[in-house]
Amino acid sequence: MRRSPTRSILITTTAAALLLSGSAAFAGVGQVVDPVADAPAEGDLTLVTVDNGVDLLQVKAKVARLTVGRTHLVATLTPVTATDPATDPVDEPETDPVEDPTDPAAEPVDAPETDPIDAPEVDAPAAYVVRSVVLPATSKGKGKPAKPGKIGAVLESVDAAGEVTAVVCKNVKATLAKGRNGQSQLRVPQVCLGGLAGTMSVVVTTVDADGEVVDEADPVEVTLD
Repeated sequence: MRRSPTRSILITTTAAALLLSGSAAFAGVGQVVDPVADAPAEGDLTLVTVDNGVDLLQVKAKVARLTVGRTHLVATLTPVTATDPATDPVDEPETDPVEDPTDPAAEPVDAPETDPIDAPEVDAPAAYVVRSVVLPATSKGKGKPAKPGKIGAVLESVDAAGEVTAVVCKNVKATLAKGRNGQSQLRVPQVCLGGLAGTMSVVVTTVDADGEVVDEADPVEVTLD
């Protein structure tokens, strides 16, 4: 399903929208089939699979014609929260205390006023974004040509205000099998996602080398396997 081309807006609006919406949850693994030929072949998503395992979250995407450096995979991971009526607090009716006039202890005592202490607020990320990238080319040595860049991945957190922060975490990886009906894959250890591990909605898009959106699949909602 092709969307309007944007990059920065994609991250913030997608994250905000998913916080307010939900879809049917799948235990551990979810899939969505995307229409064929609704976007240029280099970024035309056809099948998205999300495996939300105990130790590792994997996003796999089939693309009509996948090329190195021209197509990148982006996955926006947003936690899904649901209200459980059984856990909602119940407001007890207020009752006025009955004072015993013969009991001196019943006389109200004014407690000294104290200034409230503001606890520091620590906002959890509203979403995470993981994207495939082409790593910088490495030189083979003096006088030798640089080795072409390999495919890697970066992880970013997005707060409620849309601020994006790079997340440094080991073993965030991407792989790419180029060609016709090629596959791109993103791998994120659950430890890198912190408190987000659990039920989440995943929106997968392809972007070109300039960061413009080529295709976007419908959300996949998965629970922790």
